[in-house]
Amino acid sequence: MKNISRRTAIKTVLAGSAAMAVSGMEAAAPAKKKKVEKPEPLKGNIRHSVSKWCFGSYPLDEFCEICKNIGIESIELLDPKDWPIVQKHGLTVAMAQGAGLGIDRGFNDPKLHDELVASYEQVIPMVAEAGLTNLICFSGRRNGVTDLQGWENCEKGLKRLMPIAEKYNVVLTMELLNSVGHKDYLCDHTVWGAELCRRIGSPNFKLLYDIYHMQIMEGNVIEHIRKYHQYFSHIHTGGVPGRAEIDETQELYYPAIMKAIVETGYKGFVGQEFVPKQEDVSVSAMYKQPSMKRIAIYPLLLLFALCGCKGKTGTSQAGNVFKPGEIWPDNNGVHINAHGGGMLQQGDTYYWFGEHKTEGEGGNVAQVGVHCYSSKDLYNWKDEGIALSVSDDESSPIVKGCILERPKVIFNKKTGRYVMWFHLEPKGAGYTGAKSGVAVSERVTGPYKLLSADRPNAGFWPKNVLDIHKGPVPEESKKGFGGGGLPAHPDTLNLLGRDFESGQMARDMNLFVDDDGKAYHIYASEDNSTLHISELTDDYTACSGNYARFFVGRFMEAPAMFKKDGKYYLIMSGCTGWAPNPGRSAVASSIWGPWKELANPFVGADSETSFHSQSTYVLPVPGKPDRFIYMGDRWTPENAIDGRYIWLPIRFEGEQPVIEWLDEWGIEN
Repeated sequence: MKNISRRTAIKTVLAGSAAMAVSGMEAAAPAKKKKVEKPEPLKGNIRHSVSKWCFGSYPLDEFCEICKNIGIESIELLDPKDWPIVQKHGLTVAMAQGAGLGIDRGFNDPKLHDELVASYEQVIPMVAEAGLTNLICFSGRRNGVTDLQGWENCEKGLKRLMPIAEKYNVVLTMELLNSVGHKDYLCDHTVWGAELCRRIGSPNFKLLYDIYHMQIMEGNVIEHIRKYHQYFSHIHTGGVPGRAEIDETQELYYPAIMKAIVETGYKGFVGQEFVPKQEDVSVSAMYKQPSMKRIAIYPLLLLFALCGCKGKTGTSQAGNVFKPGEIWPDNNGVHINAHGGGMLQQGDTYYWFGEHKTEGEGGNVAQVGVHCYSSKDLYNWKDEGIALSVSDDESSPIVKGCILERPKVIFNKKTGRYVMWFHLEPKGAGYTGAKSGVAVSERVTGPYKLLSADRPNAGFWPKNVLDIHKGPVPEESKKGFGGGGLPAHPDTLNLLGRDFESGQMARDMNLFVDDDGKAYHIYASEDNSTLHISELTDDYTACSGNYARFFVGRFMEAPAMFKKDGKYYLIMSGCTGWAPNPGRSAVASSIWGPWKELANPFVGADSETSFHSQSTYVLPVPGKPDRFIYMGDRWTPENAIDGRYIWLPIRFEGEQPVIEWLDEWGIEN
């Protein structure tokens, strides 16, 4: 392997820039020449993608592994046939292609509109089906028209596509290109593209701001980013001149550019679209991984330093330390994708099941299914793949696009089967259609097969039913209500009676297996106003009809039950959707109550937001019967895949559970 030490200019930039966090980055001091083995762990404020075409014919499977290893989340500008390959490796395609007639033949030519519209109408549903968001498009050549006529031509053609783009939540993204290299290209200035966005007036049409191209055409890169960033759904890099590596041989200073991008609040990807000119450097030199193939990877590592991006060398939970809220890489170096999850211990192995999220707001609906991870120590997790996949069959209750949340798995010793329960809202049904899904498997890691999707306890009254529940149902109650408040007490509305025959509404849920082997389904019900606790059948696959309702009118969700010293505990949250709120806790001597509500278990700064998290499970500490771990999720609805995990120890003051913030901690502490 060629020695990279002679690349002193690049190493100088790396050494001087690696410590700079983009957010709050201080003015860079003059770089000192020193040997740099690999970048320091950085803050990860930039979401990195890489354009595959820059690396020629390098095999896509191998390329995916290399990119994944250094923390790149996306490989872009790929056709539909390549999307499954990228996704197989746990990556995404931040900018899809596969529609249209190329760079030169675009929406500026009205004669091409019918052909273009037909092409995009075919591909847009494919983009959505794959769980992707951005689909590239082009203005085409100017062909002698004025700016005004070009706007009108493009507007006319693109507006024909906005209904289907909005239906599938796909963003058509027009690339800004220089008209020197791409002779006569129309959309060659930021202001022209921004005006086209304004004319179309839809969030489903935006721009790909290519820094390389716009430096050639207009300069003032940072100024244009600050002024027009609201119109960008994607950004490209590249060195000027020549689209080569980002180093001190070119005229752009990327630390300042990336800092400006972060300061705008931009949440999209930055696609690295420079063509490597340097000699190849193997990943093994940087990460001591001999199995990795050789690739011109050093420019990407350099850019990570410049941009404050955190790759596999970034913060993790390994080393017998939990770091709440930090990126938590699995064995492949990819942030664990198990949101709203729960834990199952089998022997000396823990299995973590959770919602597999995808990027963007579209990731808040189920595009993939339930992900499973395994661990021996709770710190280091192995990706076991998708345990339950959503269906492509529109008739299935778990068709892609449904809401599938808070999966939990328990093991039934009598049947030898693993049973998964989850909150389900059929596609397009919303909360009014809230059900409980049940799936089973012979293997802990799956695949799980959907068994049922029903409302619990149809035709059964709770143990603590009141006479009012068996009376007439007010017409008002049939409207359905959102969480957080009702126009009257739920008993006067008789929501329980409303749902008696069809089964009770089941929203945020959890499972609990008691010492005697009996299992219970705990779920928010009656339009989220009340918590139900329901005993399961002996095989754990259905509610038995034996249930009770508690905390009537208190509007609690996200229940997590555990048992300590013979008493049952609940940690819950209020009902504010994605917005974090004060936690709640309760204790009872019997699972059937009476339940006594306690105080907010979170104490200290940010306790009123539960440390910006919401409960999902409480895990007994292995080998320590009196210690427990709070498992919470820090939701990121604008980019679902970036949700973080808040794990903290639970201590007790009398019967009150107490959760305090710790930047890092370990089970043995």
